[in-house]
Amino acid sequence: GLTPYIHFSPHITLDYRGRVSGIVYSNKSGGYAPLMASVETQEAFYEAKAMLGRLLMDDRFHLKHRLEPGDMIIFSNLRVLHARETITKSGERYVQGSYIDNDSVTSTYLGLVQGTKKLDALQ
Repeated sequence: GLTPYIHFSPHITLDYRGRVSGIVYSNKSGGYAPLMASVETQEAFYEAKAMLGRLLMDDRFHLKHRLEPGDMIIFSNLRVLHARETITKSGERYVQGSYIDNDSVTSTYLGLVQGTKKLDALQ
């Protein structure tokens, strides 16, 4: 039979120091309070989610940059909230997405650093 794919994730995750390490938000889906939480906790969750949504829609907190043909932008999906403007009738858009997981990048970086240290030791 069919099994639905459902992923639960907090909007804001913290690292071991208590600092924000990731943010995931979509105003269209997600962000449901745990069903086992008390009614008071669920109400507080939805109030906080609504406030976060209002802050994210506030132009004071937006940075806008128009990419020109040939431009590229690289960012972490977990560290930068991002969106696109509506396509106008006269405009065209081509967007090519590519994704890399953080573990691969970190592992490659650490391997290169260790390799460089070994080369330095040989000299």
